[in-house]
Amino acid sequence: KRSVNIFVLSLIGFSVAFPACIYLTRIIKALFSMPAGVGTGILPIVYLSALVLLPVGALHGLFFTLSCTIHNQITGKGTLSTAHVYFKEMLGTIAGGILVSFFLIPYFNSYHSAFIVAFLSLAACAVFMYAFSISKSGKAISIAAAALTTATVLAFAFNVPGRIHSVSIAQQWNKQNVVFYENSIYQNVV
Repeated sequence: KRSVNIFVLSLIGFSVAFPACIYLTRIIKALFSMPAGVGTGILPIVYLSALVLLPVGALHGLFFTLSCTIHNQITGKGTLSTAHVYFKEMLGTIAGGILVSFFLIPYFNSYHSAFIVAFLSLAACAVFMYAFSISKSGKAISIAAAALTTATVLAFAFNVPGRIHSVSIAQQWNKQNVVFYENSIYQNVV
């Protein structure tokens, strides 16, 4: 139960941190008074990337370990659990790469994509916790996941991802008049 709770809480944290990470990635140069459109040295890029990606990366790395633990607890397969989880993770990575390449990138901006991932993750958390929650803390986590799933749906209904996208572009380009912004298959065009 403890592993399941930690797994779901970390997935909820990831679902919130992922869109925040994209926002921070866009505005980090402005936060440190670096001019828009000007390249920086390699060390600031390394430091700032580590700062921005650490929360999401750490949570994502935790998922594999917890998944192996939970799989072993459910199936009792011991070290084979790691192989099973790794194989399923590999299949998910391939399917996710196809989905992102052919569906998300061509039709959605970064925030819409992040909110879609958050919605799917939070909905899975709510279902997962509903199936496994016996304790009071498990039920509370299930309710939190369901509430955040509902909040994500409402965010889509009121175009919150599109608004965050516009605000972050304005902040990224120091409130310059951005006439056009789009990700092409080759690069970001502004």
